[in-house]
Amino acid sequence: MPNVAYDFWEGCNVHGLKRVEEFTSLSRIEFKQYCEDTINDYVNQAVALGADEVSARKKITRSISDEYFFFFCIAVLGLDYIDHDFGYRLCMSIQYEKWHKLWVIAREHYKSTLITCASTLWELCKDPNRTYCIYSYTVDMAKEKFLGMIKKWIETNDLLRYLYDDVFWSDPSKGYEILPNGKRITWSWTNKALEFKRTINSKEKTIEVGGIHGSSKTGGHFSHQIFDDCETFDNVTTPYSIETLYNEILMATNTGQTANMNICFVGTFYAKEDAYTRMIKEHVIDEAVVQSCYDENGESIHYSQKDLEVKRRKMGSLTIWSTQMLCDPSLSNQSSFVNEWVQFWRPWNAENFNNLNIYTIVDPSSGRTSKKHDYTAVVTVGIGYGETIMILDMFKDKITLEGKFKILVEQYVKYHPEHVFYEEVGMQSDIESLQREMERTNTYFPILKFSPIKWGEKSARIEKVQFEFKNRRIWLPEHCYHDTAVGDRVDMTGFFLSSEYSGYPHIMHDDMLDCISHVIHLLRSGQIQAPTIHNSIHDVRLRGRKQDVEDASWEPMDYALEA
Repeated sequence: MPNVAYDFWEGCNVHGLKRVEEFTSLSRIEFKQYCEDTINDYVNQAVALGADEVSARKKITRSISDEYFFFFCIAVLGLDYIDHDFGYRLCMSIQYEKWHKLWVIAREHYKSTLITCASTLWELCKDPNRTYCIYSYTVDMAKEKFLGMIKKWIETNDLLRYLYDDVFWSDPSKGYEILPNGKRITWSWTNKALEFKRTINSKEKTIEVGGIHGSSKTGGHFSHQIFDDCETFDNVTTPYSIETLYNEILMATNTGQTANMNICFVGTFYAKEDAYTRMIKEHVIDEAVVQSCYDENGESIHYSQKDLEVKRRKMGSLTIWSTQMLCDPSLSNQSSFVNEWVQFWRPWNAENFNNLNIYTIVDPSSGRTSKKHDYTAVVTVGIGYGETIMILDMFKDKITLEGKFKILVEQYVKYHPEHVFYEEVGMQSDIESLQREMERTNTYFPILKFSPIKWGEKSARIEKVQFEFKNRRIWLPEHCYHDTAVGDRVDMTGFFLSSEYSGYPHIMHDDMLDCISHVIHLLRSGQIQAPTIHNSIHDVRLRGRKQDVEDASWEPMDYALEA
């Protein structure tokens, strides 16, 4: 009997499992039933031949886990949230065609969980001698989002360590183990690198992380590389930033082995001409696997239609929705701002601004004049009743500190703003220098510092501008002429509309839009305020309608122009 049991153990139908390609015609329910039946049949046969039931169940469970990635995810890792038809199909695709591809899948559809984390762990369970480097835009992103997830799964999943006790130590987080012969063995187990049990002697750990921006694994040679979330909203805002990102990605790919290296990219589009679309055009990868949140019939592949509608409203702009969820960057060619939202008015003499609370907001640049550096933007606004934003004056140019002081003096003399708000991020020396200029010229105006960092990413701030334009709460001056540093006479209103408003987000500089976003956040935070309404003063939200108020002095809407 022992010999018969041994023969069965080595040559039983574990080796007759169906190939994953054979499951293309099987539903998820049929696949799960097949796995359950196979386990039960094997255990029953093994026990009948005298094998230990626990050992038999361990052997067949590991064999099926090795063979089928979807089973590994739901039965071993316990990822119940991917146990649905979309998760099943995605797992089968990843198992069959993961490498040498760019995976562009709608946000929150488990691409990082399954491709970057779960499949990496699954592949290493079968061959711990492989070496992986997981890249993100920064090394901190790779540590927290990806390596941290894999590390937690291993440390907290008893079944995983039991099935693969030849791959993981019983207490991997300990970092060492004393063998029965008294020998001490150690391994790496940190937030930067994990080391499994393996038979090779390699300076590369089993899994390491890197950042394409500032933390590239120079000199490393890995058998597998995964690039996930290398793009962010911030690094696709200008052609220069996209070019920089693209080159950083290409440089990071050189940290792999020169022969037989496997590589894949995971992410979503962010813009029409972002780094991912360029990789496709220039054949950096063999193939792109693109999956939006809808199937070819227009049906949601995962979320309910109601949930998708909620996500659509939260995302706001068409650009974000089309790139992140529809995975169609061609739609992002459309501007986030619509021409029909633009409203003009004709600012009158300064003495007639007594129905407005006036403020000047400055978004300064470094003062350098190269193409990649931003402009200094200055906006003087009058806040009307109902918190309507009347832009009295606007200015944008690449100017020196002397030029900044000059434009601020002009704004203060002409409009007498209650306060001048000056962005303080990296500009402490600016404010100190301006104060010295006030003393030298005996020209004083109040400066208050503010920081937009707490208001979120720039793209999110500009979305607020889009919302206010859409709701007709921002009015532009019909014309606003200024002399630039090179001596040109420019209508800043037209310059803003052509260089920023009409082309956003596919523009080189968005300084004026960002400056207007500061107005909105200062208003919402109460640092600037609308005038107090007394009695039946005008509702400024009514365009061009002259109110019949006996003691009204001057109402800016009386002079509103049709867009």
